[in-house]
Amino acid sequence: MAVPRPHLRVREREMISVYNEEKDSLLNLHVKLLSEVEALRHQVAHYGKTAYEALRNQYDSLKFNNKSLQKAHDRLSKENAELDKLLKYSVRDRVALDKENRKFRDRMDVKDQMYRDLVKDHDNLYEQNRNLQRFFQRPNRPIQRS
Repeated sequence: MAVPRPHLRVREREMISVYNEEKDSLLNLHVKLLSEVEALRHQVAHYGKTAYEALRNQYDSLKFNNKSLQKAHDRLSKENAELDKLLKYSVRDRVALDKENRKFRDRMDVKDQMYRDLVKDHDNLYEQNRNLQRFFQRPNRPIQRS
């Protein structure tokens, strides 16, 4: 049989009471940490949801901007194709106009040359006419024969 030791029971009671106090403080700390973790979860969920919504809105905006840019690109491509056609036609027209212009210049050069020839002929005829007039305005002189 075991001999009762009263001083050990007091010591055990003290240890049990210290143990119970520490256990209660740890339980309180555990409950406090759980509530903080739950609060953090709610914050993360809220901010995550908010961040997700912000990212989703940004994605939708970028998607819309992409569609707008695609439409603008298509419109500009059509305009570019039309301008290429017009440029092709304008180059063809310019070549035709250059040919006509060259022909016109050649005709004008021929006409200018004809005009210059006529002016020379006129000047020659004018000079001959003056000479003839001078000749006939001189008094008659006998023709000397040698």
